[in-house]
Amino acid sequence: MTDFFDTNTEVENNLNLDINIFVQQRGTRKSDTIIKGLFFPTKEESKAFLSIIKKKFGVNGSIKKMEDIDPLNDVFQFTGDHGIKIKDVLIKDYSKKEENFKLHGNK
Repeated sequence: MTDFFDTNTEVENNLNLDINIFVQQRGTRKSDTIIKGLFFPTKEESKAFLSIIKKKFGVNGSIKKMEDIDPLNDVFQFTGDHGIKIKDVLIKDYSKKEENFKLHGNK
């Protein structure tokens, strides 16, 4: 039997998951912020969030597939150590809950 992807069910399931924010060093002074477990109902909303964060903090960012972080879903990647600031934006503007966040790496 083949399972089909149902966007409504998947989005509802993913809204209850933890949002992991990783800060990974790339060299001695540079780092990346990677967000795993952050899902939006549509691709357009994901791109809008990406655009807002890039403009607000003046950083580069993308939505990409990273097998070592999350083999099934895309993750958000931003240049620099902006985990706490992005978490604050998600709580304030996107009504995410504080207890759903897990910060990993530099704090």
